[in-house]
Amino acid sequence: MASPAAPPPAPPRTRPKRTQDDSLKWASPGTTTTPTQPTAAAATQETAEAEAPTRDLAEELRGMISNPSACFTKRTVGSGPSNLTLSISATVTPSGIINRAQVSGSSLTDEESACLEAMVVRARFRSPVDEAPTTVRATVELREKAPAKKTP
Repeated sequence: MASPAAPPPAPPRTRPKRTQDDSLKWASPGTTTTPTQPTAAAATQETAEAEAPTRDLAEELRGMISNPSACFTKRTVGSGPSNLTLSISATVTPSGIINRAQVSGSSLTDEESACLEAMVVRARFRSPVDEAPTTVRATVELREKAPAKKTP
């Protein structure tokens, strides 16, 4: 009696191959693996991240000084500079909270600086703030308005 024919041996397993999605796939010799394509949601997220504009924290900080004239003491016309440059520095946390602020200018009084600093500390950046905690610096140029002329 003849012995039954043995089934052909299974092809040996080879080392795993990595696909684009970084998952492991086993391949038999002579076969190839096709990388899986990212889902539409993942592709949309990657596109949005690549196209997202860089956030300008200094511009956001300038916008927080919405009404600086509320902090200025009354001065007579011509007694102070017609232009004033404010240097603003704010330390911000990842959640957007401003821990510390410093505002300086060449002709600011201590009271005016304190008022402007309080204005900045009360404000908040939209969270999350990447790379925080960080210090954001900005400069604001203010120009004195000429007094309105009275008509007779």
